[in-house]
Amino acid sequence: MTFSKPPPVWRIGDFIAFALGGIACVALLIYGLFGHVEGSAQWPGITAATAAGFLFIYWRVILIRKNDIKDFVLIGTPSYGLMVHFGDFPHNAAVEKQMLEAIDQTAEGWAEIFTTSEVQAALNRDFIWVWFRPGDIHPPYGPPATLAGYTIARKMVVGFHPGANLARTAFTHELGHIIQGTITGIWDNDSHHARSKRFGLP
Repeated sequence: MTFSKPPPVWRIGDFIAFALGGIACVALLIYGLFGHVEGSAQWPGITAATAAGFLFIYWRVILIRKNDIKDFVLIGTPSYGLMVHFGDFPHNAAVEKQMLEAIDQTAEGWAEIFTTSEVQAALNRDFIWVWFRPGDIHPPYGPPATLAGYTIARKMVVGFHPGANLARTAFTHELGHIIQGTITGIWDNDSHHARSKRFGLP
């Protein structure tokens, strides 16, 4: 996978779920009108409204995703790509360089546990989405807790406090969760933390 540009707002799953439903309704409407299908006099209007609803939802999903992506910065290399929402976290070329260096260092550390090819494949599988948020982080799942960050699949939320730099956040720790989960297929925090502690990794 290449990461020279942001991910597309168009996705096949959305098309199948919404656009094809609308197209199917349009096809049904045309068939019914020209095939002289008998039934309630209201069915053409109902079918047309259903088609319009499917297509409207599809359009809204595309529009919302397009607007959301505008708030992210692409930090990409031939091997991996980050979509980063910096918010109030300091953002400049130096910070982007620090992020790339942190990723390389984290990958090197985990390549001692797994293999280099496994770690590279985990990073290369898809974009990694990063949100920086001020203050302590409260996960949307599990028991109430105050965290420095959390990860769900290939998405991480990283907390920061005023004056913090990248090294003082949980960025590399959350990246370790993504590497472990992608390679092993297991996204259990306890097993991840146990492995990290056993091998002295963040």
